[in-house]
Amino acid sequence: VFSEFRHYLDKLTEDEKKKFAQKCMERVDFDVAKVEGGSEFSDAVDVEFEENEDINGIKIFSEDGNRMQEFTFDKILKQMKDEHRKDVADILF
Repeated sequence: VFSEFRHYLDKLTEDEKKKFAQKCMERVDFDVAKVEGGSEFSDAVDVEFEENEDINGIKIFSEDGNRMQEFTFDKILKQMKDEHRKDVADILF
């Protein structure tokens, strides 16, 4: 299940990536100054963008640089595993 979810994240279309980036920017509770991520996200944001191909997903930075919110696919997958680990164990055992 988790590997299928990860595969789904990796296969997002350009439109889905744009919606993903916009939703992430709406979720933070600070003014967004910069977004860092892979080149496929460069057209998805309307703030300063820093390309970093080592990031699969995006990181969002505040104007003062003191805050950062990470929306990388690995972190999302880890959160999903943590939240649903008990559910999966209950089904399997």
